[in-house]
Amino acid sequence: MKTNINLIKKTNAIKILEIIKNKHGISRAEISKITKLTRATVSSSVSFLLKNKYVIETGTAKSTGGKRPVLLKINKNFSYVVGIDIGDENYIFGTITDFNNNIIKKIQLKYKKNIFSEIKNKVFDLIDKLIINLGINNIKAISIAVSGIVVDNEVIFSINFDLVNKKLAEVINNKYNIAVFIENRPNVSVMAEKHVGIAKKYKNIVYVTMKKGIGLGIIINNKIFRGSFGGAGEIGNIKIEKTQTIEEVSRIEYLLSEINKKINENTKEEMFELYKNKDKDLTKIINKQIKYLASVLSFVSNLLNPEIIILGENVLNFGDRYLENFKKYFYENIFYIFKDKIKIKFSCFDKYIAAYGAGLFVINKIFKLEI
Repeated sequence: MKTNINLIKKTNAIKILEIIKNKHGISRAEISKITKLTRATVSSSVSFLLKNKYVIETGTAKSTGGKRPVLLKINKNFSYVVGIDIGDENYIFGTITDFNNNIIKKIQLKYKKNIFSEIKNKVFDLIDKLIINLGINNIKAISIAVSGIVVDNEVIFSINFDLVNKKLAEVINNKYNIAVFIENRPNVSVMAEKHVGIAKKYKNIVYVTMKKGIGLGIIINNKIFRGSFGGAGEIGNIKIEKTQTIEEVSRIEYLLSEINKKINENTKEEMFELYKNKDKDLTKIINKQIKYLASVLSFVSNLLNPEIIILGENVLNFGDRYLENFKKYFYENIFYIFKDKIKIKFSCFDKYIAAYGAGLFVINKIFKLEI
């Protein structure tokens, strides 16, 4: 019986905390009206949240008669979360996020070799630089987004990074004595879009990550879809030609090498500009990749029937012309009755999306009183 009572109290506290987060200043009476909980129940839950510093009192509202009601809001300084992204060919990205989902610091560090010892040491350097002013005692948890399949907080598969079965969470926990979470990059990226990005109003979302690897973050009915074995969204190995996969032909390095066979040596930045300026040779190469990607995603869409598909990371550098061409090829392959229903958009986030999403992944756990 006591267990059931405690579960009810926790459920009420979670519900009230979510309302306070969304309202940015709300009274106990308003919470009672919204939740239909008694004022005594609301008062008890709020006392718990105040005592544990999840929320703070912030001024008063206008009175309709009697005492002015005290307003509550999230205590943004309750805790901070470190988010790390291991998914780029050359850099590891890191952020610190407060309890109000604000990024208060972000850093990137270059690494040279794709070996675990190098990656581990760069992650340590990144964490140390991020927390230098706050100190580790003010950090609630560290969350790491990785390119690969994650099961039970361990990387069990990764084509592109030397992380498999390396016990990365345990290694970092041993150094900092703090909770460490490992999550798949596409999953935390789609979470960022859902909670604070362009997909807030959608229940069924597909987010496409494109860096060294390519993958999908999938949300179905407001929940991340992982599949039976944690591998949902792993589209990278889909063959689009006899010897090539969609991941191989979507890498910036591959596109650049194909372009440089026909055009003088170009940098990535020059390649992006040439496409925006409609260079014929380059357009032919990039549009070929767009057709492949659109074909794969139209199949995914016919299968999952999402409301929105979001393209993120490297392809953003090609600009709106890439997006318009993608839409053209995508809608040619999609089941025609969904043509005007499925939205295609660029992500609203920069290169720090996976690091930020990793932080949000943990903050979401805090809001559910799981840590």
